Amino acid sequence: KQNASFGWSDRHEIYPAPNPLLLDALSNANCIVFGCGSLFTSVLPSLVLDGVGEAVARARSVPKVLLLNGWHDRETCWSETDTRSGELVVRRMDATDFVKAIVDALDQGNGRQIPLVTDYITHIFFPSGTEIDIDESSLAEYCKSRLQEGGHMPSSQS
Repeated sequence: KQNASFGWSDRHEIYPAPNPLLLDALSNANCIVFGCGSLFTSVLPSLVLDGVGEAVARARSVPKVLLLNGWHDRETCWSETDTRSGELVVRRMDATDFVKAIVDALDQGNGRQIPLVTDYITHIFFPSGTEIDIDESSLAEYCKSRLQEGGHMPSSQS
């Protein structure tokens, strides 16, 4: 719940507004492209701005392309101690994790039905030989789970 007098939510979050030119550009785009760059410090900060997710979802007739990096960076690959074995293991985000992060950033809730992945991403491009795991069955399962959680069919496909 947002406290309008301060622009802060009850969780002490702020909701900065995007540049109006961005929203205009999204509404007139022939194609929307996400990436390349560091996921959490370069790509996602622009997507969590108020109204950006809705603008992307409204652009039903344009391709929405995720360009995956060719390799992991310090944000998408990390070391941690395995809780069972106690050994140091390397964890890496896969393509499904990237898609989830972008969908979560764009989907700010706002009382709508759960959007489909294709409301935000319609295509994924990646360089040949990428070290990022592309598991098509995992991606398909994630997209299917969004439907089962109450997602809707885009109006252009109804």
